[in-house]
Amino acid sequence: MTLLVLIDEAGRVVGTSVTDAAPDGVFEQAAQQAVENAVFYPAQKDGRTVRSRILIKVEFDPGVVATER
Repeated sequence: MTLLVLIDEAGRVVGTSVTDAAPDGVFEQAAQQAVENAVFYPAQKDGRTVRSRILIKVEFDPGVVATER
């Protein structure tokens, strides 16, 4: 699956959209929620932080079991 992620000048995620998913309609919401909680180094242009958008590839591995913390 591929997500388009919009990042503000502070590195916070301000929006996500799914650009490609297979199988369709299965993991999109989980992937978007996971990325929305991430913080990135903001992009820079001419020495100043700027908004940006990036494509992120997300893969789910059914063989990995999540553990509680």
